[in-house]
Amino acid sequence: MHTHTQSAPGPAAAAAERTRRSRGFTLIELMLSVAILAVMVLMLTSVLSNMQNVVARSQAQVEEFEDARLAFESMARKLSQATLNSYWGYVYDNPTAANPTPKYYSRLSDLHYVQDGVKNLMPNATGNGHGVFFQALLGDTDSSTTMGASIAGMSDLLNCWGYYVDYGTDLTRRPTFMRTGMPLQLNPERKRFRLMEFRQPADVSILFDPTFNIGAKTAKNDIYRWFRGPYKNGTGTTAEYSVPLADNILALVIVPYIYVTTGGTSTANSVTDTRKKQSYEYDTRLYQWRPSNSAQDVLSSKNQPPAMLELTLIATDEKSYDRLVQREGAAGAETKIRDVFKGLLTTATNFAPDLNKPLENKTYEIDTIETRLNALDVHYKVFTTTVTLRASKWITEREKL
Repeated sequence: MHTHTQSAPGPAAAAAERTRRSRGFTLIELMLSVAILAVMVLMLTSVLSNMQNVVARSQAQVEEFEDARLAFESMARKLSQATLNSYWGYVYDNPTAANPTPKYYSRLSDLHYVQDGVKNLMPNATGNGHGVFFQALLGDTDSSTTMGASIAGMSDLLNCWGYYVDYGTDLTRRPTFMRTGMPLQLNPERKRFRLMEFRQPADVSILFDPTFNIGAKTAKNDIYRWFRGPYKNGTGTTAEYSVPLADNILALVIVPYIYVTTGGTSTANSVTDTRKKQSYEYDTRLYQWRPSNSAQDVLSSKNQPPAMLELTLIATDEKSYDRLVQREGAAGAETKIRDVFKGLLTTATNFAPDLNKPLENKTYEIDTIETRLNALDVHYKVFTTTVTLRASKWITEREKL
């Protein structure tokens, strides 16, 4: 019987075994590990870079349109304060007689609210869209004048106010030293579309001047003098009391909604609802310079502000507009932007869907505007809100005596 026994390995074999077990990774394994790690680092870097770009773009967009947003909010807030301080008073059959005979009650006011295409309100304006002028208790005064210094701080003073878009240079608003020479070379002239705010100090207004008497005027140009000028000193224009609120505002669109009463012969058995006005024009003194005893737009707007306004502000960012200028030149960029609104903004019901009606199956003008802006490859933003005028009345009928 033979028994086989396995002898213990010798010193050399044991050392070889230990070397084999402790040799680690091969060169190929190390290269593969490094490659995998590099790919992971690249992927992580790409993800982080994309996140940073998204955050940067979002922040840039907020900053780019911050001025437009703040201007839009300020305009909406002040428009909501527009007032006419309307009251019911007699309309006489023979107002010039010694003892005039009362005919009926009617809304009367010493104030004025007017909106329309900017060129209809201000023939010298060069902006797109619409303008609006009104009165509100904003308490703005000119402290540099004797009267202004004495009434400064009276926050409930009535001011004539307004908004419109204009196109022009920024040189006239620069300090003198920045208009020529090296400062001008370092900061070239910028011609832009801007949202302008008409701020007329209370002590400059001619609205309550005895020689003005807005209620007795029958010509449109005479009625509009309170915001067009000349003012108390016999000089002055709208531009003199206007300041830019935001640059690169391509257009301001103001859609009026009115109260319409139907279905009855008196307030008790009739229905009053809010409808979008067909025309952008809304003038509370239309009855003075376009008189008519039956036209609905004359009677419904007589000394009564709109029920509601739908405000739309179309803005672009400075980089996009500057890129357009580099590509087309200043005059060419201006023309391209004007062409965006060419043939549009004449009928209010075509601009956007009526808030009180079902959506119609048609292309609205706001869609056309966005298509044209996209074709110009400009980055833009559309701000839209509705403003209810606190001073608007529900009473629309003419009350008989």
